[in-house]
Amino acid sequence: MTWIRAGVARSNRHQHTQMLNYPFPWVPGLGFMWRCRVLYSDFSDADTSEVLNLTTLAASRKTPKGVDLPTNIHVTYAAIDLIELFDGGSISDMKAILGIDGDTNGYVEQVDIGQGETTGVRLATDGATLLRTFVPDPTPLLQLDATGGNMNAMTAGKLDALIFFTLPPDIRTA
Repeated sequence: MTWIRAGVARSNRHQHTQMLNYPFPWVPGLGFMWRCRVLYSDFSDADTSEVLNLTTLAASRKTPKGVDLPTNIHVTYAAIDLIELFDGGSISDMKAILGIDGDTNGYVEQVDIGQGETTGVRLATDGATLLRTFVPDPTPLLQLDATGGNMNAMTAGKLDALIFFTLPPDIRTA
């Protein structure tokens, strides 16, 4: 029988050990952070809306360090870090939704990422509802909705989708 130690830091020494042995950065108060960089060129539909599976996208980019979002996590928070505004063609407005497992409207809802906006972090609309939400097999999804043009008309845009999580304290394997 093998015991695997993972989870929420209980002391500075324990937290430091986790940071050295786990491929995700530790954010005090939020847990581990999983990040996926999304570019305008990742969207190719000739439609005004498109959903990306971020697990697939992250694997192709080796982000972070080629590691998938682990299974059996407790989601503590989610955010979108807008690095470059999404724009192009006749698109007049762009909104983003970040969620997990088919619920793209669950974590970060309808944030503006298009013309006239500013770059920076867009937080979950209600972080209290996310605290310690258990997700057995997470599939992070990002949906973009354009007004006035199709997704394949974009010529600019870059963001990081961020999922913060903790792991169960002990996982027992046989």
